[in-house]
Amino acid sequence: GLGALWRWPPSGARPVDPARVAAARVLGVSPQASPETIRAAYRDAMRTAHPDAGGDPARAAALAAARDLLLRQ
Repeated sequence: GLGALWRWPPSGARPVDPARVAAARVLGVSPQASPETIRAAYRDAMRTAHPDAGGDPARAAALAAARDLLLRQ
């Protein structure tokens, strides 16, 4: 049957945590991004999102939460 031919995820592929995918979207990076890429994306986004720069406090909090989640794993 097809069970032997069709498997998800494909063998060898690691399933990606949906929370990690969502956090990566917030920062605009890949879910597999390196810590350096995550930090750089966070810094770039916070330049406009930080409340001291006239940004939205909720957006700044979402960026910080996304960074923390991506760096924790």
